Amino acid sequence: CEVLYASSYDLGELGFDGEITIGHNVETAYFAQHEAQSLDENLTVFQTIDNVATGDIRLRIRDILGAFMFGGEASEKKVKVLSGGERSRLAMIRLLLEPCNLLILDEPFSGFDPVNAQIIREEILRLKDEGATIILSTHNMESVEELCDNIALINKSRVVISGGVDEIRRKYGNNNVELIYTSAMPLAAASGVFNLLSDKDEAGRHTAVLEIVDGASTNDVLVEVMRQGVSVNSFK
Repeated sequence: CEVLYASSYDLGELGFDGEITIGHNVETAYFAQHEAQSLDENLTVFQTIDNVATGDIRLRIRDILGAFMFGGEASEKKVKVLSGGERSRLAMIRLLLEPCNLLILDEPFSGFDPVNAQIIREEILRLKDEGATIILSTHNMESVEELCDNIALINKSRVVISGGVDEIRRKYGNNNVELIYTSAMPLAAASGVFNLLSDKDEAGRHTAVLEIVDGASTNDVLVEVMRQGVSVNSFK
C-alpha cells in the first residue's frame, strides 16, 4: 500500500507531460470524495452492489450490506432517497467489491463513523493481502502507519519525504526535525506544536531545526508549517 500525503495546497487538477501506460492485466478502481454522485439513483442499494459483485463474494452481499448498516429493508431503498452519508457508504462498498488490482483512494475515511471506517480499513487490508496495489491519499497519519508500506509526502506538488514506513519512523523518531523551506518571512514557533531551535536564512532559503513538543506529532508540525504559508523543500 502506498500513500500520497497531500497538503491543502495540492487540491485541484494538475496537468502533466508524458504518457500513462496501464500494465498488462491491471484493473483500476478510483474513489474520491465526490464518488457518491456517480451512483445510479434509480437502482436500489442491493442492485447497486449486485451489479458489481463477482464470484464467491456474491454469497456475502447481504452480510456486507448489513455491516455497513444497509441490512434488511434498508437494502431495498432506492439510491435517490439516501442521505449524503449513506451514498458515500454505498459508493465505498461498490468500489471495494469491484474486480480490480489497483485501487486509488482519495480520503476514503472522510465522513465515516469509527465503526464504518474500521470496516473499510479491514477491506483495504484484505485486498492488500490478496495482492492488490493501493494508492492512498490522506491526511490521517494513523491510517498511514496502519495500512501502508511506503510513504510519499507531497507539498505544493513536490515530494519532500519518501520511503518505507519503518524507515521513516526510524529516521524521524526523535523530537527534532530539520526543515528546509523558502519564504520571505521566517517561520514562527507554534505553541503546543514545536519550538524553533535555529533558523538560518540564505536569501530567503531557510534551514531550520524544530523541536517537536511532547504530545505533538510530525503530522501536527507539517500542518502548522503549511498553515504559515512557507514552501517546504525538505523535511527530515
